[in-house]
Amino acid sequence: MNEREYFAAHAPDAPDWFKYEPPSNRPLMPATPSNFTVEQHDLLKNFICHDSCPDRFVSQLVRRREEAKQAQEVWRNACRERKFFAWRWYYADQMIEAGKVNP
Repeated sequence: MNEREYFAAHAPDAPDWFKYEPPSNRPLMPATPSNFTVEQHDLLKNFICHDSCPDRFVSQLVRRREEAKQAQEVWRNACRERKFFAWRWYYADQMIEAGKVNP
């Protein structure tokens, strides 16, 4: 084990000031019919489906929202993992750099 790996392995918990920037944006959450007012639901049904497919359209929106929820959870977990390791390597690099400073 080299010095950097040692410091990374022994890093304390990440402090609040350590901010991790995820490599991608959080997946977007589409609107869902459950958030619509009755008027909005009727308007959407008439506008998009012309009264021929409201149930199918609504079920597609609900399915897309559930898929987006799952994608957001995957994204959040990946961000937690990446922050955990990003902090450890950042800490190790800072410890090595601090050791190079002459007193």
